[in-house]
Amino acid sequence: MPPSTQNKSTNQKSSVQPRNSLAISIPIYLWMGLWTALMFLLEALPFLVGLCLPPKPRGAIMRRLALFWGMATIHLAVWPWIRIHRIGAAIVPGPAIYVFNHRSAFDAFLAATLAKDLVQGVNGWPMRLPLLGFAARQAGYLDITCMTHEEIQMRAKECLSQGISMVFFPEGHRSGDAPLQPFRSGAFRLARDLGVPLQPIVITGNERIPDLHFRMATGRIRIDVLPAIPPEEQANFTNAFTLKQHVRKLMLEHNA
Repeated sequence: MPPSTQNKSTNQKSSVQPRNSLAISIPIYLWMGLWTALMFLLEALPFLVGLCLPPKPRGAIMRRLALFWGMATIHLAVWPWIRIHRIGAAIVPGPAIYVFNHRSAFDAFLAATLAKDLVQGVNGWPMRLPLLGFAARQAGYLDITCMTHEEIQMRAKECLSQGISMVFFPEGHRSGDAPLQPFRSGAFRLARDLGVPLQPIVITGNERIPDLHFRMATGRIRIDVLPAIPPEEQANFTNAFTLKQHVRKLMLEHNA
């Protein structure tokens, strides 16, 4: 199939919107609720043990619990209504900075497909959730809405030096089925200043899973891992602005 025809076919497929309804939402949320209850039971003891430990081992336990929860959610708690597939390039083996486009409220769970020890930089509202926000703070997640770039850089440098990767959503808020929003420069400045690989990741298919009213739909979510940009290649860009524009263009080419 010629490239132009293939791109046209891909765009046509991505334009098909899932059907959100209460009838679909109820069984999905009930199944998710059962898995959430099971996760609470399985993780309660290690969570309580972790709270008794010093900050560094406590954070390591909380991040592993978050990874386990995320993987259970995307592979079990939404199956078989929602299928999630990761394709594309290999994940950077060492510590890196990953940038995702931001379609849905559930995107934070999709970071579990990296299967890595990581810390996410998030907007303020998830950190205010009664239990999840507390666990995220214990894991070392960053509330970037109340931190200066210097504070974020200090925390990121500490994490990366310990082999912990960073995840950011440079749009800053969910775009849903709207076009890819302009990027903020923070994650790109960090990658350049700290000399670590930057890997873009494109999420498609979850534009309305869930919709703005949290009604669910069935569908397939694709996570397209683009080739990492190593520090020496980042240095070819004049500044963080030109680097982020380059990454945004790459993500748009992959239907972000």
